[in-house]
Amino acid sequence: MAVKNKDIDILIAEDDKDIAELMTAMLQKQGYSVKVTHNGAKAVQMIGKNSPDLVILDIMMPGMSGTEVLLKIKSTPKTQHIPVLMCSVLNDMDRVEKCFKWGASDYVIKPFDTTRLNRKIQNILSQPPKKA
Repeated sequence: MAVKNKDIDILIAEDDKDIAELMTAMLQKQGYSVKVTHNGAKAVQMIGKNSPDLVILDIMMPGMSGTEVLLKIKSTPKTQHIPVLMCSVLNDMDRVEKCFKWGASDYVIKPFDTTRLNRKIQNILSQPPKKA
């Protein structure tokens, strides 16, 4: 599986360093190339510069929130095709529905089971790419 995943770039935008490290370790073990940032404004810069294959985006981050980052990604022609997996400690169906409405590919509640997170990532990455 690692050979298949080695050319897939994933950006994790998560302000909780422990959760970011857990996700990074899980994804690198599967062969993904992973970059991490701990704030939303930096995530927007990195996404614009590198166009990752997937963004895992925390909703509550300092400075620019995850929902603001999502809206920025999806309103920019160069990045609107990038799938975004939102994650949050908030189990708020209104917020989940808004994230889907704004273009999120999926949503996971923290704390998450790594198997479930991996399944969501695999599902997103198996979808045909959306045209920019």
